[in-house]
Amino acid sequence: MSKSSQTMRACLASICAQLAAIDFCSADTIAVLYPEIREPYNQVFLRIAKGIAQQNQDDTLKYALKKQINSDKLNVWLGVNRIEGVIALGSRSLQVLPSLPAHLPVVVGAVTARSDQRPNPNGKSLLGVSLTPSPRLLFIQLQRFKPKVSTVYVVGLLDFDKGLIAQAEQDAASLNIKLKFMPAPDLQQAAQHYRGIIASINPNTDAIWLAQSGRQLGRAVLNEVLESAWVRNFVVFSSHIADVKRGVFFALYPNNHLMGGRLAMLLQNRQPNDIEPTHWLFVENLQLAVNLRTADHIGLHFGTEDMLEFDFMYPPP
Repeated sequence: MSKSSQTMRACLASICAQLAAIDFCSADTIAVLYPEIREPYNQVFLRIAKGIAQQNQDDTLKYALKKQINSDKLNVWLGVNRIEGVIALGSRSLQVLPSLPAHLPVVVGAVTARSDQRPNPNGKSLLGVSLTPSPRLLFIQLQRFKPKVSTVYVVGLLDFDKGLIAQAEQDAASLNIKLKFMPAPDLQQAAQHYRGIIASINPNTDAIWLAQSGRQLGRAVLNEVLESAWVRNFVVFSSHIADVKRGVFFALYPNNHLMGGRLAMLLQNRQPNDIEPTHWLFVENLQLAVNLRTADHIGLHFGTEDMLEFDFMYPPP
C-alpha cells in the first residue's frame, strides 16, 4: 500500500471516529410536556406541539402528563432521550418544573391568566406565552370595526390578572382609547358594575371588553349584558372564542400552530441559568371570530370578501 493511501485511510478513520462521537439525534432535541386530557381539548396541545416541531425542524419529542404525575419517571425519560430543553404546556406542566434537571432551559406555554400569577416554583426565572390575547391587538381590531369607540369598560373578577390590565392601559392609551377598569370581588359586585355601565354607556363611543370568559361571569350576568347590548346597540367583545357563540360581537383567539413556533423560538434563545424576572407574553398569533347576527344587528354588514378575513363565523354563513 502506498504511503499516500495509508495517509488517506488514516484521515478517513479519524473523520469517522469524530463523526461517531457526535450525537446527532440529541444535539437540539427538545421535549414538549402537555397534559393528557380528552378530545377535542387535547387537539389544542397537539397543534401547539406540531408548530413547535416545525420550528425546531422536527427534532422534538412529546410527553403526555397524567393526572398523577410521576416526576421520577419523567426525569428518566428526559435523560434517556438526552433532552436539551423543555417546553411545558398547560397548568399541569407547571407542577413538574421544580423537579426538572437544573441545567435544562424551560419555556412555558398555553397557561391561563390564573396560572400566570403562580409564583416561580423553583427560584428560577420563567419565560412563557399565556393563552391571553394581546390587548393591543384586541383594541386595534375594535377600532377597525368601530373607529369612533374611545372608551372601553372592563370588569375584573376575583383574582384577575393585574399584569393584563397594566398592559391594557398602556396599549389603550397608545391608541387614544380610555380604559376604565372596575375590580369586583364577587359576581354580585360585577353585576352592579355592569348595570352601572349599561345605564350610562354611549353606544357610539363606548364598548365593553370581556377580558375573562363570559362563563366566569355566570349565565345570568352575561345574559343581562348581552341583552342590553342588543337593545342599546353597543359593542361587547371578548378574549375568548366561546363567547362569540353566546352573542358577543367578536373575539380574538390563539392560532395554536403559530404559537407553537413562537414558543420554540423563545426556547432556542433561552439560557439555562437566565436570571431575568419571570416574564409572561400575551398571544400575538391570533385569529378572528365574529358573530354575524350581532354584527348585522349593530349595523355592520360584511360581504364575501370581508368574510375571507374571518377565521370563525357564527352562525355559519
